[in-house]
Amino acid sequence: MPNNAYEILKQLLDGGYNISDKEKMLPFIRYKLYMNQHGINNIPEVIEGLDKKILKEIEKTSLNELILSVKSKRYTYTRIARILTQYFIGFEGYYISNLRKSPCPYARILGANENGRRLIRHIKGKAVIPILNKLPNILNPVLDLEVKSTKAYSLINNNISPKDDYLKKPIII
Repeated sequence: MPNNAYEILKQLLDGGYNISDKEKMLPFIRYKLYMNQHGINNIPEVIEGLDKKILKEIEKTSLNELILSVKSKRYTYTRIARILTQYFIGFEGYYISNLRKSPCPYARILGANENGRRLIRHIKGKAVIPILNKLPNILNPVLDLEVKSTKAYSLINNNISPKDDYLKKPIII
């Protein structure tokens, strides 16, 4: 990790910023599985009975314990964690494999310094995709998923508002 990134992270932690804990996702994942056991099958990487293995182990006391009990030679810890995170966010409601194959429909500016701002002004008129500083009223499927991701993240991090995508402007340094 670069020193400046470490210093920023340290300042946040020292200032009481609540870094989200992935363990907080487990009750939401559990609830979704209780309400619709087949929903997780719509996550592209859930194949060959992996859903049944997750359902069998869903009562584990922690997310880490759940992932460890499901992982195997074929299904790595990282893959299981990614699947459960995607399920938590709501990927099962989208044709993710189609979205992955499609070109990126927009570029979203999250922050920039003065050089970046000049570059953005320069390329904005020449770009083949929209460059967004704020969200449009009508969302395409990728942007809709991005907004839902923020809303899901707000459930496990009190510093994030479910409306942050609409309320926060790009950071200008």
